[in-house]
Amino acid sequence: MLRQICRRGRLSGITQDHIHSNTLFGDALKILFPDAISDPTPSQYGDTEMAWHNSKGVRLAPEIYDEILKLVNSESQTLFFRHYHNLPHPPDALVLPPLATSIRKIEHNGWEYTAFSSHPGNSSISYHCSNGDIDTGFIASIWSQVLQGTKRIFIVVLPHTFLSAHDLVHSPYSSRTGLLGTVVYSRPTQARSQILIQQNQIRGHIAFYDRPPGTFGIKVGVRVLIDSLHRNRNS
Repeated sequence: MLRQICRRGRLSGITQDHIHSNTLFGDALKILFPDAISDPTPSQYGDTEMAWHNSKGVRLAPEIYDEILKLVNSESQTLFFRHYHNLPHPPDALVLPPLATSIRKIEHNGWEYTAFSSHPGNSSISYHCSNGDIDTGFIASIWSQVLQGTKRIFIVVLPHTFLSAHDLVHSPYSSRTGLLGTVVYSRPTQARSQILIQQNQIRGHIAFYDRPPGTFGIKVGVRVLIDSLHRNRNS
């Protein structure tokens, strides 16, 4: 049974990687797995639809709003969104809406992701940071806005808390990198601010289990992370 599960997992990964390729192999996968086809081109919204979609949302927390504003303004040298508080706005100004729609779940590369409050396991992820590093954490919330006619998804992540240098030497995974394991604190001992990522930064789910104080000789509770579910795929 375990072999069959692994075979199906590998087949699913190959399908997601190649189904959109413009090759005979990609065409064959589209016939064999029609449910795996997703439109890579985002739907476009008119001005009325855009206003209606955004008006259904709830007011974002100031820190999340500021992160979204910083992100969207970093993506273009020609478009600049103004903070909605910066009144008065000049004619035809782009103003980032203060409202966004909370999303319960999203699908990425054939897998479902949710906020921690909905399903802790589906919220546990590894992801690519903007500087190229890979980090891990729980999805705290998922938000949707329509900007410039395109639906955007923004994901708020609470990163895990790293072990101190004193506790890190007790981790059995530090010298066994091939196991793809990491030990972090299960309760924050230092502040790590929540961060904002986009869907294409998600690398995959990450398995975790919490262990009590005293595990590995560490005095406080820890969380063991096993980052192998992505099967070494890039996204």
